[in-house]
Amino acid sequence: MSKKKVIKKQDKKKDKIFYIGIFLSLSIISLLVYWNSFFSPFIWDDKYTILENHYVKSFKYLPEIFKHHLYYSTAGISNFYRPLQTFFLMIDYKIWKTNPIGYHLTSFIFHLLTGFISFLIINSLFNKKIISFLVSLLFLIHPINSTVVDYISSRADSQATFFFLLSFFLFLKYIFRKNILFYISSIISFIMSLLSKELAIILPFFILFYLYYEKKDYKKSIPFFIIFFIYGILRLTVLKFISPPSQPPNLYLRLLTTTHSFIKLIGLMFLPLQIHIEKTLPYSKSLFEVETFLSVVVFVIIGICIYLLLKKNFKISFFGFLWFFICLLPMANIVPINTTLADHWLYLPGIGFILGIIGFVYEGIQKLKSKFQDIVKKLFLYIYVLVIIIFSFLTVKQNTIWKDPINFYQLALKYNPGSFRAHNELGVIYLENNELEKAIFHFEKAISLNENFDQAYDNLGIAYDKSGKPEKSIACYEKALKLNPYSPKTYNNLGNAYTNLNQFDKAIETYKKAIKLNPQYKAIYNNLGVVYYKKGILKEAIKYWEKTLEIDPNFELARKNLEVVKKIHYDEK
Repeated sequence: MSKKKVIKKQDKKKDKIFYIGIFLSLSIISLLVYWNSFFSPFIWDDKYTILENHYVKSFKYLPEIFKHHLYYSTAGISNFYRPLQTFFLMIDYKIWKTNPIGYHLTSFIFHLLTGFISFLIINSLFNKKIISFLVSLLFLIHPINSTVVDYISSRADSQATFFFLLSFFLFLKYIFRKNILFYISSIISFIMSLLSKELAIILPFFILFYLYYEKKDYKKSIPFFIIFFIYGILRLTVLKFISPPSQPPNLYLRLLTTTHSFIKLIGLMFLPLQIHIEKTLPYSKSLFEVETFLSVVVFVIIGICIYLLLKKNFKISFFGFLWFFICLLPMANIVPINTTLADHWLYLPGIGFILGIIGFVYEGIQKLKSKFQDIVKKLFLYIYVLVIIIFSFLTVKQNTIWKDPINFYQLALKYNPGSFRAHNELGVIYLENNELEKAIFHFEKAISLNENFDQAYDNLGIAYDKSGKPEKSIACYEKALKLNPYSPKTYNNLGNAYTNLNQFDKAIETYKKAIKLNPQYKAIYNNLGVVYYKKGILKEAIKYWEKTLEIDPNFELARKNLEVVKKIHYDEK
C-alpha cells in the first residue's frame, strides 16, 4: 500500500472518530437539558393525534393515513396533510402503547438528529468545524425550541425539519461528489419532509438560493420544483380538506402583521422569555399603528444590513440570515394560515439565525487587526458559554411547564388572557374531571372572547348535557353547526342529546349526517347501535356495533354492547 493511501486511510479514520465525538458531545449535552421533558403527560392535541386516534394503533390503517387529513380518525377538521407524522406515531404506539416517555424519546431523537445534520451541512458549506459545532449546540439547547421537543403533537416540526435538512445535505453531497444516488436520496427525503409538514414546500427555493449563492447550475433544482408543483396541485384538488372557518383580512394587512410577528420572533431568539404554546398577535389595521410602523422600519433596516453583509463579504453571516428569512416564508401569511404568531415557527429558520449571528462574529474577528483577534475571540467564547448555561437553565425550567395540564393552560392565560383556545382546553379538562361548573365557566369565557369559536359551543353543549339540561345543550350544538356545518363531532353530540330526550328518529337522522361527513368516525356507529337497541331493532343495533369494531377492534364499549345483546337476545338475532 502506498504512503498516500495509508495517510488517506488514517485521515478518514480520524474524521470518523471526530464526527462520532461531535455527535456524542451534542447528545450528552442535549440529553442533560431535555431529560426532565420525558416524564410529561400527553397534552393538548395529543389526545386526538394519539390517545383517541385508532389509526396509530394498527399498521392496517397505513393506506388510510395517506388519504385523509391529520385529525380525520377522531372526527376533527383540518387541512393538515401529514401522513408521515402519523406513521411515526404508529411506530411509537407499537412499542410504547400509551406510555408518553417513549413518544418524548422519539421527539428528542428527531431534535438531536436535526442538530447533528445542521452541523454536517454548515461544515460542508464553509469547512468551519468550530462554527458548525457552536451553531448546532446553541440550536439544540435554545429554549425557543422546547415547544417542539416537549409537545409530542408538535413533532411534525422537528420531523419535517430533519428530512428537509437531510435532503439538502444529500443534495450538497451530490454537488460535491456527482453521485446520482445522493441526488435521488435527496429527492426522496424532500418528499418525506413534505409528508411530515407543509413547511417543506420552501426547500426548492432554498436549494435555488444555494445554487445562486454558489453560482451553480440552476437546472439541478428542477426535480424539486416539479415535486413542489405536483404537491401543490394535489393539495388544491384531491388532498384539499375542509379548514376550520376563519375570516382573515386582506393580503396587505396580513403582511403588515407578518412584519410585526417576525420582529417579535427575532426578539425571542435573543431573549427567549414567556415561551408558551398559545401566542397570538392581533391583525394590524394600518401601517401607522405605532408597533406596526416601528416593525416595518426595523424590518427595512434589517434588510439593508443583510445587503451590506453581502457587499462587505460576510458570506457565512449573509447565508445564515437569508436561511432565516427564506425558511420563514411559509409562515408569512401570504396564503392565510391558522395563526399570526407561534414559537415553533422558529425551529427551522432559527438555525439560520444562529448561523448568521455566529458567522457575523467570526467574520468580524477575521477583519480585525491581529493584536485584537485573540482578545475578542476569548471574550466571545466567554459570552457564548454564559449564554449556553443560561439558555440550558431556561430550557430545563421550560420543560417543567408541560408536567401539569391545568397549570400549563393557566400559564398560557397568564401570558395571553385573551386566549379563547386555552379557556376551551381548560374547560375540557374540567369536563373530563366532571367539574361541570368550572367547565361551563371556561367554555362561556372562550365564547365571550370569540363568538365564532364553534368548538366552545360544542363543548358547552356537552357540559349542559352532563348537567341534565339537554334543551340548552341542543341550542349550543345548533349554534356550533351554524358556525361550522362540517363537524361530524357536533352532529354526533347533537344526536346524543336527542337520544337522551328519547327522540330516537331525530337522533338517527343526526348521526347519519355525521357519517356522511366522516364514514370512519367510530363513535357514531356505536351510538347508532345504542339508539336502535333502545328502539328494539336488534339486528340494526348489532350491525352498527359490528361496524364500530370493524373500524376499531379495540373499541371496548361497542364490544361490551355487542356481547350483552348477543347473550340476552341471541335467539332473536
